[in-house]
Amino acid sequence: MDHLNTFFVGIDTHKNQHTAVVISSFHETIKTFVVPNNPQEFSSFLEEIQALDPFK
Repeated sequence: MDHLNTFFVGIDTHKNQHTAVVISSFHETIKTFVVPNNPQEFSSFLEEIQALDPFK
């Protein structure tokens, strides 16, 4: 694994919404998401995460 090009996603789940934070391997916050707890929203959330380039 290339640790310099790795990021992590932590998700805090709740009844009505989920909060996700993307951090670098250096513990820098890259982006924060708030997503409704609605399965129809999950695929677009995953697409945003997959498209994220944290090192731009």
